[in-house]
Amino acid sequence: MKRPLLRFILLGTLLYVGDLFFSAFASEAAPPVPLAGPVSDDEVWLHEAFSRSYHMSDAIVRRRLARNMRFAGGDEDRADAELVDEAIALGMHETDLIVTRRLIQKMKLLTHERVRRNEPTEAELEAFLAANEARFTEPARVRLTQIYFRENDDASAVLRTGIESPDAIDGIGNALPIPRHLPPHSKAELARQLGPAFAEDAFDVPLEAWSGPIASAYGHHLVFAHERRPAVRSSLATVRSEAREGLLYERALIAERGEIERLRAKYGVPREAGTK
Repeated sequence: MKRPLLRFILLGTLLYVGDLFFSAFASEAAPPVPLAGPVSDDEVWLHEAFSRSYHMSDAIVRRRLARNMRFAGGDEDRADAELVDEAIALGMHETDLIVTRRLIQKMKLLTHERVRRNEPTEAELEAFLAANEARFTEPARVRLTQIYFRENDDASAVLRTGIESPDAIDGIGNALPIPRHLPPHSKAELARQLGPAFAEDAFDVPLEAWSGPIASAYGHHLVFAHERRPAVRSSLATVRSEAREGLLYERALIAERGEIERLRAKYGVPREAGTK
């Protein structure tokens, strides 16, 4: 067991050192064109990627450049490395949209990865929940029984006559492809099914009584509200994964903004007019 592991470690070390050597050599061989004047953030990211020779070391970029050269009529028998060198000599790495997008994305992801190495503490997650209460709050809900009528007058007549029980409504009203007994719904869920006006009115009816008629996107309804559940903030235990990802993403964006400002200061370039 020890020998294969030793060989694996040795091979990994050689690859790492080789990559460092290759990047340093490539950087000296092909320095990026200096930035000048107001530029966009993407131009700064791209310039830094070129400075680090990622256009020469990134596997996805290299495959793209080699494929481009073969598509343009390059010899199929030539090695990828030779085609990549020729593509870079032609400046293809600076003009190919997929290549530039990949390099910009790589710069941002490297910034994000540095942030994601530090796991949030329980206190930090709780603070994030408190600062984003609306996002992590279960909305108020109401449980209803509804009877649909095409005509408002028909609904009013049934309401005046009286309905014995919410469980005894067979044969009353008209057919509608929506259940008569609705489980607890939020206002947004009711609005999607029956329209915003219905949702607003359904949340205001008294409990344990028939009310209506209430207009919907389909027609008119008598409704019986069984219960209302107030809005409640989710506990950290139930939304831990979402809260963790949200906090890490927020930190990554902050780190990304900080890094782009550092790079602008490094290269001494202002922003384009009208951008922040």
